[in-house]
Amino acid sequence: MNKYIVTLFTLLFFQITTATSVFAVGFGFYLPFGIGESDTEIESDFGTISSEWDTSFTGLGFVFDTNPAGHRLFNYRLNFGYEAGNYEFNSNNTDYYRLVCDNSFGFGLIKTEKFRLWVGPRIRIAYMKIDERYGDTADPFGLGIGPVVGLNFNIGPKVTLGFDVGYRYTKYWDDISSERIDDDDDANAEYELSADYESDESEFFVNFSLMFRTR
Repeated sequence: MNKYIVTLFTLLFFQITTATSVFAVGFGFYLPFGIGESDTEIESDFGTISSEWDTSFTGLGFVFDTNPAGHRLFNYRLNFGYEAGNYEFNSNNTDYYRLVCDNSFGFGLIKTEKFRLWVGPRIRIAYMKIDERYGDTADPFGLGIGPVVGLNFNIGPKVTLGFDVGYRYTKYWDDISSERIDDDDDANAEYELSADYESDESEFFVNFSLMFRTR
């Protein structure tokens, strides 16, 4: 797994440095917000637990765009960030935290000196940490995809305000292993639990970005 992560970041670094030397790219920060639903299934030797949760999140991250203000048709946008959220069902609440890498492939519909409207697909790679869900701590890996629409407002010679909104479907997987106490007659008795974790998450999101252009 580590070699794949290193390869991914090497390719991203190469793409960013190459684009920086050729185009008027933008760097900055973004704030994500979102709400959605999570359908979760945990399967073990003791049975299957299925549940549906409402979810919401906020976060902070780094944004890079190859064409925030230019007249070219295509732009690639990278959002790399940290998100903190909550699963809620009736009176049950569970916190989660995740590192995300969102890759947007945009196509400009309106391209002027002050304004850019673009649309395209967005692909997500995510690693999540879920606190004590069903008594265990899950660390699922996720892959997601969905459409996004973006607006860029060029408010100065080198400053762009970005706003993008979209829908995302993400699939998460994990193997959970832990020890549980399960003997009413002997409080010291323990057994090991091994389970498969899967969740299907549907989210609506909005991101606010502040970028500084190189040209």
